[in-house]
Amino acid sequence: MKKQIIMLGIVVLLICVGLSGCEEVGVGLTNIGDITANPNDYIGKEVTVEGTCNNVIFFIMDESGHSIAYNYSTQLTGRYRLTGRVDKINGVLTIQVTKAKGI
Repeated sequence: MKKQIIMLGIVVLLICVGLSGCEEVGVGLTNIGDITANPNDYIGKEVTVEGTCNNVIFFIMDESGHSIAYNYSTQLTGRYRLTGRVDKINGVLTIQVTKAKGI
């Protein structure tokens, strides 16, 4: 019985450690091209995208060349992972960012 409890504890620990690294390897990321190709599937939903933010306008571009506007309290420059709700403001597809993480 004691051996089974220890084994169960090890399994739970391994699962927790494995899941904690999911964000770092891109699990759960949404392709910006998918959002721009099918905006109605994403409007009102929370997504996480990854790409390069420029320092001129509030846009993020992924490695495939697709870009989308983002709305955040601070202008970002460099590689970021952005999480937020997809919205359409004045006809422009936008991510209302709630979390930004430099990568």
